[in-house]
Amino acid sequence: MGLMDEAGVAVQVLSISAPNVFRLPAGVRAPLTRDLNDELAAMADGAGGRLRVFANLPLPDVDQSLAELDRVLGRDGMVGVMVCTTIDRRTLDDGLFGPLWEELDRPVGRGVRASDHAVLHRGGARLRPVAGA
Repeated sequence: MGLMDEAGVAVQVLSISAPNVFRLPAGVRAPLTRDLNDELAAMADGAGGRLRVFANLPLPDVDQSLAELDRVLGRDGMVGVMVCTTIDRRTLDDGLFGPLWEELDRPVGRGVRASDHAVLHRGGARLRPVAGA
């Protein structure tokens, strides 16, 4: 927090960057993703609102990713989903990911859509809106 203060940063969002967990063995991805999300959430919980989290998903396993999305979407401090542009050599428009995009477009309550909390990263450029951004 001291370095954030020195740099004049009020809020920082934590995430796991590329290559994320996408190339790890299938049996490792889901439990590691849960552990990473829980650890980042614990860091955010102890930061008085100054740290937030973009959740990780165990892609390319869409079923496990949907389960993790359901588990973390409503948690305090989870403000988005980190998805890289290439997932285990698959591009985001690969049909495999269709169910994930459908889920991210569904209403989640209070007039908010899941996609309002999604960040898709491509070379640092935001490709989908983030709530409040």
